[in-house]
Amino acid sequence: MKILELLPKGARQIRYIHPHYDYEEDDDGNVVDEYCVNEDTCTDVWYDCVYVVKKNKTPIYYRRRTSQLAKEDVLKYMDKILRHNSRRYEWDYNCYSIRIKRLGRRVIFVYDEKYMKNLWLKAKQNSEHLKKMTNLYAKKKDLFTPTKLDVKDVAIAVAERRR
Repeated sequence: MKILELLPKGARQIRYIHPHYDYEEDDDGNVVDEYCVNEDTCTDVWYDCVYVVKKNKTPIYYRRRTSQLAKEDVLKYMDKILRHNSRRYEWDYNCYSIRIKRLGRRVIFVYDEKYMKNLWLKAKQNSEHLKKMTNLYAKKKDLFTPTKLDVKDVAIAVAERRR
């Protein structure tokens, strides 16, 4: 099969079990609480994939039912990793060097420190640029803010214009 040749070498497949949620409703039909029915058997992607790949540095992948679900998973977990890394002031061992890719219906977790460090550096540069731009905007805004005017002077000026 051609798609299996595109997987990283030594990648392990795990079985993905989707969590099923049940809802508790009050007398009016409003949802009060939701809980996972199969919490002990469902796949917790953050702990079963991300932590394991960070620890062992071996690729892991799972299959979803459709490629759209796989795309949503990639966006969701990649965003979580990027947000976690962006809180760090310097690149260290606490940062996640996990790159998440999609190959058809498969979601692949790969250890790629160089790629993730480059993304982190770009994000830091962009945030510094935004800080500089907001400071410049704040300074310009101070230049154009009106000073306190005396109401009597304004009333006199309006009266003179009407004459």
